[in-house]
Amino acid sequence: MNKKAVSEIILVLIGIFIVLIIFVTALAYFLIFTNTCKENWECNEWEECIEEEQTRNCNDLNQCGTEETKPELVKHCVIICEENWQCGEWEECIDNYQIRECTDLNNCDTQETKPNEIQDCNFNKEETLLIFADDLTFSELEFEINRLKEDIEDSLSYKVSIMDKTWNNPKEIREIILDDYEINDLKGIILIGDIPPVYYDNTLSDFYYMDLGPKVDECYNDGKVNYVDCLKPYPQPIFYPYLEIYSGRLKPSKNNSEGIEQLRDYLNRNHDYRDGKTSFIEAGVFVDPPILFERKRPVSECKNHLTNMALNSSLYSRDQLKIICNNTAQSVKKEYIYSLSQPYEFTFLNTHGGKNTQIFYSGGALLSESVEEESPQGMIYEFATCNNGHFLTEEYMAGAYLYSGNALILVANTVPTFITTNEKFLNNVGQFRLGVPIGEVYRREMSDLVTHLFGDPTLIIRNADLENSPQLEVDSFSVDLGEQNIGTETETPMKIRNIGKEDLILDFSHSRIIVKKDNQLFLGFYPFYYDFRDSTPNQIKISPNTEKEITLKFNLKIENAAPYMDPERAYIDEGEYVGQFINIRTNDPRNPWITINVFGKVNGSYYYEP
Repeated sequence: MNKKAVSEIILVLIGIFIVLIIFVTALAYFLIFTNTCKENWECNEWEECIEEEQTRNCNDLNQCGTEETKPELVKHCVIICEENWQCGEWEECIDNYQIRECTDLNNCDTQETKPNEIQDCNFNKEETLLIFADDLTFSELEFEINRLKEDIEDSLSYKVSIMDKTWNNPKEIREIILDDYEINDLKGIILIGDIPPVYYDNTLSDFYYMDLGPKVDECYNDGKVNYVDCLKPYPQPIFYPYLEIYSGRLKPSKNNSEGIEQLRDYLNRNHDYRDGKTSFIEAGVFVDPPILFERKRPVSECKNHLTNMALNSSLYSRDQLKIICNNTAQSVKKEYIYSLSQPYEFTFLNTHGGKNTQIFYSGGALLSESVEEESPQGMIYEFATCNNGHFLTEEYMAGAYLYSGNALILVANTVPTFITTNEKFLNNVGQFRLGVPIGEVYRREMSDLVTHLFGDPTLIIRNADLENSPQLEVDSFSVDLGEQNIGTETETPMKIRNIGKEDLILDFSHSRIIVKKDNQLFLGFYPFYYDFRDSTPNQIKISPNTEKEITLKFNLKIENAAPYMDPERAYIDEGEYVGQFINIRTNDPRNPWITINVFGKVNGSYYYEP
């Protein structure tokens, strides 16, 4: 056999071998894929989530004996708790808010569907005013006092009640006030004639009839309120005084029949003003001799100070100001006395004085009898002067101004005071331009027991322009900040809209915070704050048809737990807290001042004693 034949045989055998390999391989693949068991798993529902883990069982219906496609039998889970809130009845409406308590029956520890626990409330209580007059004065002036009642009802739509008798016990008057305040929306009182005074220690003060808090009753005994040892340590200056109503006292500066005629003349002038028969120059006089002759400041600085103070009130423009600052005390006194002959709408005087004197340094004293001779023609006089309002003194200075000319309002102090004016000193009086009763302005302005308003507090010096004014709008003045644990802080936005025609301005510079815990005034830490960003500190400006946000904070951080009264200690008590940001001024005539109510619950307590 030759080599060629051998080669051909070998090639044939190799070909047969290759064919066999291909055949065997194909057969193997065929056997594998036609006989493999396909897993077919069926699983039941996941079991209940326990300790963040769920399990289930799965069975292979084909019983392949393999687990290549077996599903997961264990997985992490989150317990889903469905909140189930149950709320109690709303509590009594206090200061235009009311609260209730809501409990999650399922204890889910979440608050996604929690109902509000605070809301605005206004049950449309009748607005009222009380006039107290002694029976002798009322018998002599019954016509004039009844006419005053009708004038107030016509101008303000208040229901006015006259109480006349021989009043000997201040507590009796206060109880009548408290009863009316509880039932109605009592705005204020007018005290005519011989109405008994009350002393706060040695300070003559009508605050007893205006501050309606229960602590006043605890500290009162026989015509005197124990202020230093009882009342003052309780509220502290940051809270006190908070006057619920305003008051105006009509106490003549003379006795007997002369005093009756003073009151008659005043009530007649009051009626003429309301009837449009009397008018005043829309301008203001501003005088502060201590700047010049005690602090020794130059005339230019005196003028700048008083001008800025007057302009900051927003009551007058620059060309409506009469600023009295001269080089000599004699010329200041002379120019001031001349101003008394002019019917200026508003006059502010800051100087030293006594019960019937006003001191002009080397220019000498202006006496009450001299004031009577000058017969002041202005409408409103505000004195930051010692003793001018001591109404138990015959010929007291405030009475000389009020009853000898055309004056209708006098604001003065009953005892010595130390007052230094600043450029924001008269900011509140700017609210006169919004059509607000004068008493309502001074209710918020009075921050000292000694300051009194003499005259009719229901008078108005401007008519509100509602059509062209800004208009404030919020979803609610009461905001629920929820529950928090010790050491945490949350923020909740509150949107304020201006739907009016002019810029809306909110001024927080004189606002204060009052905190209550479980409906009682709370003197510990302050858990509530507000925050906003604007170009002017403590002020928000909102253009027409726009809105801005205030951030309301609920702060339970430990470093915030030091109380006002005892900063060395620190504590946070568990319970319900209500905070009221009061006296926030606006330029909206419908809401000259607003109060923002916030509510929050504290979980747990924290105490630290050094």
